[in-house]
Amino acid sequence: MKQLFLICVCLLALQTLQAQDRAIGLRINGGTVTNAEISYQQWLGSNNRFEADLGFGGGNYFNVMKLAGLYQWCFELEYPLAWYVGAGASVGYWNFENGFDAPDDHGIFLNIAGQVGIEYTFEIPLQVSLDLRPELGLVNGYTNGIDAGVGLGVRYTF
Repeated sequence: MKQLFLICVCLLALQTLQAQDRAIGLRINGGTVTNAEISYQQWLGSNNRFEADLGFGGGNYFNVMKLAGLYQWCFELEYPLAWYVGAGASVGYWNFENGFDAPDDHGIFLNIAGQVGIEYTFEIPLQVSLDLRPELGLVNGYTNGIDAGVGLGVRYTF
């Protein structure tokens, strides 16, 4: 039993020493319409990656679902601390149920997005990030102008 435990510990240690080129987890938002997003990151090179986020949110009488995709450039400050900047777009569906006799309102939307943030990758396969993501509504937006929110990300790296 001890040997099996040692083998598992060694395999886990090797996993953390390997290049971690993917991450999956959650991005919790404050100030935007999606309250939480399932977040996936894929490294494309030594200092750039792609991030895709699927978010759900809303409140009383309001629901939204959003898919965002961002291309990011990453810069190491002092390992394991890094910062990143990115650009991309989001598409989604929103629904406002009036709750009264007035008709409901709904539609699809398309936004362009930017992102800037900072992240810390632990020696264990865990990444924590904090970012700002402003979005500008282009098509059938439910908000006028720019919508921006701060996100806290917690992801498992592998």
